[in-house]
Amino acid sequence: MSGDNGNGSRKANGGNGDGRDRQGRFKAGNPGGPGNPHAKQTHEIHRTLCEAVTLDDLRAILQALVNKAKDGDVIAAREVLDRRLGKAPLRIEDDNGTPMVLTLSFDR
Repeated sequence: MSGDNGNGSRKANGGNGDGRDRQGRFKAGNPGGPGNPHAKQTHEIHRTLCEAVTLDDLRAILQALVNKAKDGDVIAAREVLDRRLGKAPLRIEDDNGTPMVLTLSFDR
């Protein structure tokens, strides 16, 4: 955002007639952006999937996946465990294979 309000003049901090105040925040009543342009299509896909796959279908699919995992299919086991327990955190190691500790700090 350049701050140009269309006639070449600039106002500090976004107060340029674009629906924002001088600090660049949206003013009351600003409708905001266009939203998610794919939301309608995504909703239709989700609705169609829910209509096509019954709860019994879903149970059968999940049971087949669990059975494959029990039979030793590593990919199926990983999928079942990731969905049930959550994905395992990424392990970071140095060149010698020693685990490294990563500490993140967020200041406000």
